[in-house]
Amino acid sequence: MNLENLRRLLSDPELRDQVSRLLTQKMRADARTVEVNAQLARYIGDLARRPDTGDAAMRALRASIKEHLDYYETLVGLTLAFNDRLMERLNGMAEPAESARTQANMVLSAQPGAVVRAPFHLENNKKAPIDVAFETTPFASADGSQLIASQTAFDPPNLQIQPGQEKKIELIFTVSDAFRVDEDYFSTVTVTGLEGTQLLINLHVERPPGAVISPVSEPESLVPVPAPALVTEPAPAKTRRHRPKIDARAAAGRSGLKPAKTARKKP
Repeated sequence: MNLENLRRLLSDPELRDQVSRLLTQKMRADARTVEVNAQLARYIGDLARRPDTGDAAMRALRASIKEHLDYYETLVGLTLAFNDRLMERLNGMAEPAESARTQANMVLSAQPGAVVRAPFHLENNKKAPIDVAFETTPFASADGSQLIASQTAFDPPNLQIQPGQEKKIELIFTVSDAFRVDEDYFSTVTVTGLEGTQLLINLHVERPPGAVISPVSEPESLVPVPAPALVTEPAPAKTRRHRPKIDARAAAGRSGLKPAKTARKKP
């Protein structure tokens, strides 16, 4: 769920009113629970101080305990029924959500200190214009021991794509000293405005010139899904003077993503 959808849910007037009623009732219920428990504790204390507890007092105490057990039994039953209904609904939602997902892989390689500019394309196959922006996750190392919040930018940072139009976007970030050489890092770019559309980035950090450079691993295959409304592909990487080489690849299956283009030039 992206931030736009979350904001829409939080601003829903019906949901806001229901949350307000729930909080008010919860506060009243908590106050009454404290009051009742205090009264019950005093009653049990009085019974303990009596030398002989009569049958009437024991029956009253038993009735109170039975009422508590009935309450918790009803509460557990409602919780179980609620979770059963929710599980059925989630199972029904799982298949459409999976089929609507669009993913592409981009494999990059760069040396520490390099500024990476990795282009890719978005195409609008819908009948209406779409407003697009981007969100990224931190880079995570393959072994999970590192989480690096790299300063990632996009050029342009947001845009509108008309029906049938294709736009080029550049992903820009710096490979800081926090990245370890000869290791792979992974990040996810989410395209807001196109639900379920993601670009998975695999960055291999190369050794400086003169050292042995580990090869970049091949990208994974895309998850096979029906043709989406968005076409996403990495564009061929450009080699610029005094910049490290950048490999950009994307694989495509039945997802509707365009065939991969691989550009790899020696620096």
